[in-house]
Amino acid sequence: MNITVSQYSLLKMIKRHQMISITHLAKECELERSTVGRNIKVLEKMNFIYFAAPENKNDQRENLIAVTDYGSRVLEEAIQIWQSVQKEIEDKLGGEDKARELLTILNSI
Repeated sequence: MNITVSQYSLLKMIKRHQMISITHLAKECELERSTVGRNIKVLEKMNFIYFAAPENKNDQRENLIAVTDYGSRVLEEAIQIWQSVQKEIEDKLGGEDKARELLTILNSI
């Protein structure tokens, strides 16, 4: 699978909203709009997302983006891999409780 963590995060956020503007996506991700815009262009070239017409046809200021069927399949595969890796890490740390305990300690530093 050839997808970065940031691409994974953006795809998950777009999928959650079904359709979202780049500006709104940037706010949700707490990133600069220009940064999100560059990443969106990459996702579009990879055929993970597409630009859709705005719901209000009179407002052409900003198009919406949505995940393609192919992007959805890639995202589902990535989610399975992510969950598998998370489980493996938790197991190596001694279970979910130990993993949370470690996270609490790390967050307090």
